[in-house]
Amino acid sequence: MGDGQFSGHPPNRHKFHPLACIISACYVSRSISLINIYATMWEDDGNFPLLSSWARKIPMWYESLGIISIGGQSGGPRDNGIGNIKIDLWYLLLKHCTSTHCAAVDHFALALRVGGQFADWSPERIHRVRRSRKERYIGCDIDIPLAVWQPQTTDQLKEYLAQKVRESIEVLVARLKKDKESIDAESLFREVDTAIKLFLAYRYTGYPEGPAA
Repeated sequence: MGDGQFSGHPPNRHKFHPLACIISACYVSRSISLINIYATMWEDDGNFPLLSSWARKIPMWYESLGIISIGGQSGGPRDNGIGNIKIDLWYLLLKHCTSTHCAAVDHFALALRVGGQFADWSPERIHRVRRSRKERYIGCDIDIPLAVWQPQTTDQLKEYLAQKVRESIEVLVARLKKDKESIDAESLFREVDTAIKLFLAYRYTGYPEGPAA
């Protein structure tokens, strides 16, 4: 026989197969279960109260990031260490910020856009303030052009980063107030300033060296 030929009759694709029967039974059982679930959740007014309850239990993307996160995007290949030291600042914010102090949001999301050889973000600014009421967070972009960070040492960038992070949170607080949300800004900034003060006490003697107390 040549290649690609069967030694006997071709397989009968309509023949009963035990595994196919088991899979089909599973699908039937699953369908019945879903029908029962939907019937349980369905109310006379056509709403699904349990669905919304389940949705509230799904963890948000920021839950492991604390109250304030500092994301980053770099134009590469260098950033004089700002991408590393932002992690040190974030860790201190994670440790010392206990709440957003605003019932309307659970998270402040800051995004650094650090210019570089392959992509630059200019001018230097804090912008693109965005808020998701559904996901209960508010955030903004911090654009840092190449010309701003390149002349600075890592230790100088420490001061610059701390300043920009605080300014960004001020912008987000202002947005929440504009939206008529109640926020205890004094308590929030007390915790933020505690983290920043500890961060500024670090001494970066070079990149990629870490902080020295």
